[in-house]
Amino acid sequence: MRADEFTRKAKRTSTIYLDMDGVLADFFAEYAKLANVKTYRDIPPAKVDPILNSIAGTDFFGTLPKFPTTDALVKLAVSYAGSYSICSSPLRDDFENSEYWKRIWIKAKLNTQPQTTEITSNKAQFATNNGVPNILIDDKGSNIKAWIAAGGIGVKYQADEDSLDKVKRALDSIYCEVKDTCDWDDEELPPAMEAWSEKYKKSINCSNPKGFSQRAHCDGRKKKVKEMSHREAEKLLKKHHYHLERTHGGHEVYKDEEGHTFALPHKHHGKDIAKGVEHALKKEITHENFADGKKPGRKGLAKRMGVDCSKSETELRAIAKRSTGEKQRMAHWCANMKGGKR
Repeated sequence: MRADEFTRKAKRTSTIYLDMDGVLADFFAEYAKLANVKTYRDIPPAKVDPILNSIAGTDFFGTLPKFPTTDALVKLAVSYAGSYSICSSPLRDDFENSEYWKRIWIKAKLNTQPQTTEITSNKAQFATNNGVPNILIDDKGSNIKAWIAAGGIGVKYQADEDSLDKVKRALDSIYCEVKDTCDWDDEELPPAMEAWSEKYKKSINCSNPKGFSQRAHCDGRKKKVKEMSHREAEKLLKKHHYHLERTHGGHEVYKDEEGHTFALPHKHHGKDIAKGVEHALKKEITHENFADGKKPGRKGLAKRMGVDCSKSETELRAIAKRSTGEKQRMAHWCANMKGGKR
């Protein structure tokens, strides 16, 4: 499973919600028995409503067997999030009764009890919490689709058809940033962006590169076009002491120690995220580290740009103020060196 299958990543405070019917409780086997067929897929459409109506008002949901994988699934969820919750739908036109028996089932059947139990027809309302995406493991595609549309992370899983390893691989991908195991590095783009970036690379004018990613490509210091992903933008903002304050209108609003705010879009092309972050930080983003000795700069670049680094810091700032592009950046670079900044 590639990391880009799940474009949203879990945070340490994300909640894992497990569905009940088809995920923890073997609803389908009992449903098929009521229809006298081998599997639920063999139930004729004409029998669906009569069977569901016959369940209403009974203890049906309190008597369902567990899947052989139920305890292992719960344990798996807890291993990633520290706990888990349940989000299950009630039977139509039998809300109170079905909720009652579902809660009885949870208390009697599950060795590790959930942190919370939500019995609701609107699961998507729990997709996020204060801007943090939560995770739903559910067998019903429409529930997953609605959950993702509401900002959450969905994993489609049906216990009698799917391997538990499917969930583990999904959670590995979703939690890769928390565990620092994402399978791309600083020299690569997330795989989902590669095709788009190849097209973007062809449009770059190396006689006038704009922004850190274009300069990186034109200088030949990267094997690929280095576009900034949402994940990288978050890390850069945190590095410059921005913290997530709230979400608003499809954006995550970050705020720094001086009260400056910057809205990072949930969905945006990498080059636009990079441009926005550059603007927010009020300076060019570069790959050089001025005085930390970790990476060398491009030797002779300041001279080629006509910047005399022997000048005073004040003079260099003045040169930067009246310059643009690479010359402006190198004037700031030399001024930072004069001032002893990293």
